[in-house]
Amino acid sequence: MRIFIYKDDLPASAIPNDIKSIAVDTEAMGLLHSRDRLCLVQLSFNDGNAHLVQFKNDYTAPNLRKILEDKNITKIFHFARFDVSIIHYYLQTWALPCYCTKIASRLVRTYTDNHSLKELCLELLDIKLNKQQQSSDWGNENLTDKQKSYAASDVLYLHKIKEKLDLMLERENRKELAEKCFEFLPTRIELDSMGWGSVDIFNHHMYFMSDDIKAVNDQNFESEVANHKGFVLVDFWAEWCGPCKSLMPRIEQLAEDRKGKIKICKFDIDGETEVPSKYGVQSIPTLIIFQDGKEIARKIGAINDLHSWVDSEISE
Repeated sequence: MRIFIYKDDLPASAIPNDIKSIAVDTEAMGLLHSRDRLCLVQLSFNDGNAHLVQFKNDYTAPNLRKILEDKNITKIFHFARFDVSIIHYYLQTWALPCYCTKIASRLVRTYTDNHSLKELCLELLDIKLNKQQQSSDWGNENLTDKQKSYAASDVLYLHKIKEKLDLMLERENRKELAEKCFEFLPTRIELDSMGWGSVDIFNHHMYFMSDDIKAVNDQNFESEVANHKGFVLVDFWAEWCGPCKSLMPRIEQLAEDRKGKIKICKFDIDGETEVPSKYGVQSIPTLIIFQDGKEIARKIGAINDLHSWVDSEISE
């Protein structure tokens, strides 16, 4: 394996002829596009090598943009929802058509809730990834060897993972469904950018029917929770979590019964990492009560008498 690193663009000489697909990943200073700049785009042409393009201020990158927007080249991502979004934000181009290994995994590996790249490499390829550099200063002009190896590992195995997942999609008759999900991603990304990031607009019975419950995520947590004067209950949950769904009616009832006394928020952890990591949310459901932006109480797992617990924490 060789790792090549470039500044501001991919050299034309590094682009093979007649490529049908490329593995792509990104690294940024954080998760908010408007605040945290795109620092690195990683590529692999399925030849065992990785190409890293570093950015600082200039995102024109004509050679990189040319292959990313080429309709004859499939771009393989692990979490396309984020990577396609940040590429569109900074490079002003849609990296399409695309393939997302996380989406494909969720469609066929329904026997598990773990769809991380590390888990896919381990189960499908018997390869152990080291993810210690995941939280790292990617804005550093001189990346360390560990950072380079980490960045390369995010793209080196995506082609092989795609091959394995494609076989499973074919076997389960879900390949066409996966393709439709991939085609929907630009619309999903536009919904994210317009404020519907954590909202399932297709679901009739979800908590978002209630005007008394606020959907929060990494982008609006500070304004809705951290800067809120008074009490806030945040329910960290996920769509695939059975206990979370069981708790939902009680959350809705609490929002109605304690309106004006405590603000109720729900935080879908899928695709959101900054806030859960900051507050040490390692299992769900996790309920945290904040007062004037500071945590004052926490419950993990099922809770029998939600009203009593909340009342005991917010009573003067």
